[in-house]
Amino acid sequence: MEIRAPEDIAKVMTLTRKAAGITQQQLALAAGSSRKTISHIENGLMQPSIELAARLLNACGARLVVVAPKEFEAAPNVSATTTRGGADA
Repeated sequence: MEIRAPEDIAKVMTLTRKAAGITQQQLALAAGSSRKTISHIENGLMQPSIELAARLLNACGARLVVVAPKEFEAAPNVSATTTRGGADA
């Protein structure tokens, strides 16, 4: 499922939780949140942070994947450096 607008979050969270066969309370306990927070998200009263959304989805056996628009892929002023094992190559 894709989330293309903020209002999609409520639907995706609800459908994912129900597909996992767990209650709001079970999800809250598994994700380190509260049932009230889960209810607010599912009813569109609250937008979770990316971190919280990932924790909730992970607790349902799903995962959150963030895809940047293509215009960000070739941004000339953005660079990333990776190292293995903390050693400079």
